[in-house]
Amino acid sequence: MSYTVLARKWRPRRFSEVLGQDHVTRSLKNAIASGRIAHAILLTGPRGVGKTSIARIFAKSLCCERGPTADPCDECRPCREIAEGSAIDVQEIDGASNRGVENVRELRESVKYTPASLRFKVYIIDEVHMLTTEAFNALLKTLEEPPDHVKFIFATTDVHKLPATILSRVQRYDLSRIHTRDIAAKLAEISASEKIEADGPALAAVARQSEGCMRDALTILDQLVAYTDGKIHESEVREALGLIDRNLVLDLARTVIAADPRACLEGLRQLDAQGADARRTVRELLGLLRDLVVLVTLEAPEKVIDAPEAELERMRAMVGGVQPETLHALFDLFLQSDQEIELASQPFLVFEMAVLKAAHLRPLLPISELLSRFADLEKGLPASPPPAPARAPGNVGGGSGKVKSVGPGAPRPSTPAPTRKASDTVPPISDEDISDNDDLDHALPEEAQEEHASSPWGRYLAHVGARAPLLASILAHGRFAGMDDTTLRVHFRVGLHGDMLGDKAALAAELAKECFGRQLKVIAVSAPAEGEVTPKKAVEARREVRERESDRERALKKEALEHEAIKQAKRILGGEIKEIKTFGA
Repeated sequence: MSYTVLARKWRPRRFSEVLGQDHVTRSLKNAIASGRIAHAILLTGPRGVGKTSIARIFAKSLCCERGPTADPCDECRPCREIAEGSAIDVQEIDGASNRGVENVRELRESVKYTPASLRFKVYIIDEVHMLTTEAFNALLKTLEEPPDHVKFIFATTDVHKLPATILSRVQRYDLSRIHTRDIAAKLAEISASEKIEADGPALAAVARQSEGCMRDALTILDQLVAYTDGKIHESEVREALGLIDRNLVLDLARTVIAADPRACLEGLRQLDAQGADARRTVRELLGLLRDLVVLVTLEAPEKVIDAPEAELERMRAMVGGVQPETLHALFDLFLQSDQEIELASQPFLVFEMAVLKAAHLRPLLPISELLSRFADLEKGLPASPPPAPARAPGNVGGGSGKVKSVGPGAPRPSTPAPTRKASDTVPPISDEDISDNDDLDHALPEEAQEEHASSPWGRYLAHVGARAPLLASILAHGRFAGMDDTTLRVHFRVGLHGDMLGDKAALAAELAKECFGRQLKVIAVSAPAEGEVTPKKAVEARREVRERESDRERALKKEALEHEAIKQAKRILGGEIKEIKTFGA
């Protein structure tokens, strides 16, 4: 006797046997019970989740001798013929093989005739998206107004390829991927019935590998039965399918989150010994990090995380006390490394460096805590020390129970921040100050550097750049348009900049008073005054700035690193300088 594979033998025969699609089966059962049966329905979703099975069950429900009924008997002649595929009035059409307009013309002719023996003529068109545009157009009229004895059932994995004219004529039902827990439970039921010895972790590994597809899970189980002679363990599943040990991935994620580089290296060594593929491993880590973010976000993550309960408990222990921002940073890091691994000549080496970089990544602080520390700094209060690099509970990095600092940004004892004195305010800038200080104009954007430093406009821009960088960035887009005893006029090519200046008019006027020693309004005008801006001087100023640019940038960056405020910020926040940019660069 020929062998029937598990995927065919255990195909659902009733709506109650369909796994993980309750939202679809409930709607169809209610429609049959109430007599509101649509003339055409569309079943869409991933492969192997029950589209064709639901179509056959729906056909049996319509044609059963007891029916139409939501619970076909599966024993009468119509039910048996439909299940065996021999019913004349229920035709299953492969859309890929019958995709032309001539095939649709034949279908249109056949729908005119009444059923030969059943209550309805049912046309099940699988992979309907494969029909040509001409075939769809030929089907439109028949699909919209078919005879009362005809029902259409369409199934597809690519619903976006169907024309809108077809979608508007059918009732659409979207099938979803089946949860891993549900697949594992069903596999355990089937294994017990088939007398297959399979432990829970092995079935869970098969369920994960199926990616929500029940047909794939049964096909893999069939393969494993042949491989293991009916006794299936997790190690044999990994060996037969070339999978990564899930426990090693979980341990690696735990050591990365705990910032333990030595333990990470040991985990990487074990993965390498198993011949783990770098890209598959990093994708496992990405999926795990996604689950961890969900775990710290939701109170009941079991509905969103598709994992066994034992694994969920390990994940809960892994993220105790970890901020979501840290998990997001780790996810971004491994997502970037996934792209790099794709192009790398030595993928595992790139993966190894990504893991170590993640293990050295310092924990990120919530924005609210950073703002609180800045507020304490302004008040002159002692700031709270930065967090230790360990990101998870437990003794990490040593056996003494003390947390070891990682990297150059290790926390140091905090001291009160210096308070600003009234004498620290910036005095009005004179012509001599501007002409003698070459670095002031460099602190302004390039447009501002075009103006002559000793002019009133240059004096004002330099003063604003020292006191209000945001306002200076707005003024940098403008041109000096004249000044009298009460008003300083600025012309902007774009009206938006003029509106932004209007929002900061009070601050601009205050800084103008400090700079020029008298009350001045700073306003935006529609056109610049003639003769106020000299293009030749602007070009010469820009050329000089570019010649001095590299030397000045080095000097400014050095000055920034030695600035007391920068040192205080590094000490209080426990961070490190990654990049320095000059204003307006």
